[in-house]
Amino acid sequence: MAKRSSAVRTNHARDPNPGAERAAAGEIRYVPIDRLSTSYARLRRSALPVPVELLAELPLRVAALEGTDRFEVLDGIKRLRRWIEEGRSVVPVLIEGSKTSVEHKRVLLAANAPPRTVTALDQAEVLASLVEDDGLSVARAARVLGKKTTWANNRLAIRARGSKQLKALVAHGAIGPTLALAFTALEPDQQDRVLACIEHYALPQT
Repeated sequence: MAKRSSAVRTNHARDPNPGAERAAAGEIRYVPIDRLSTSYARLRRSALPVPVELLAELPLRVAALEGTDRFEVLDGIKRLRRWIEEGRSVVPVLIEGSKTSVEHKRVLLAANAPPRTVTALDQAEVLASLVEDDGLSVARAARVLGKKTTWANNRLAIRARGSKQLKALVAHGAIGPTLALAFTALEPDQQDRVLACIEHYALPQT
C-alpha cells in the first residue's frame, strides 16, 4: 500500500478544534474570522491592485499564537478583507510552522514576492519592525530576508527620509526603489517640489 503523504494535512470540518495550541504545521482547517489577528497589516504599505483571480479561494497563511485560540495572518490580508466584506464568518487557513515574529515577517515578504505585490515600502516596514521590535541589527535583519546590508539600508533610507508624497508613490508602484532612494538626497519639501514638476510636465517617474 502506498504511503500517504503527510506534508499537508486537511481538516475540512468547521472548526472542530478552535484552539491554536494543537495546530500542526501544514494543516488546513476552517477558522472563525474572529480568531484571526492581523497585527502585521501595518507592515503592508503597498497600494498595488491585486486581481481577484490571483487571490482566488486560496487559504490564508497563518501562524498559531501559542497559549491562545488565535492565529496570526501572515499572507492573505487583502483576501481576508474581501471575505469579511462578503459576510463570511469562517475561512480556510494553512498553518505555517514559523513560531517567532522574526520568522513571521520573513514569511510575510516571501509569500507576497511572486506576484509582485510587495513594494520597497513594504520591505522597509518589515525591516524596521525587525530592527525596532525584534532587536535585530540591520545586517542581521537583511540576512533573515536573504538580502545584503546595502539593500536593507537603502530601503530604510526611503522610509526614514522620503516625503509623505514620495512614499505614497512608492506604495502605488509609481516610483521604483532606485529613483526613490535618489530623491532622499533632497529635503522632503524639495522632493515634493520635484515630484510636482514631474507631474506637471508628465515626465517619466520610473
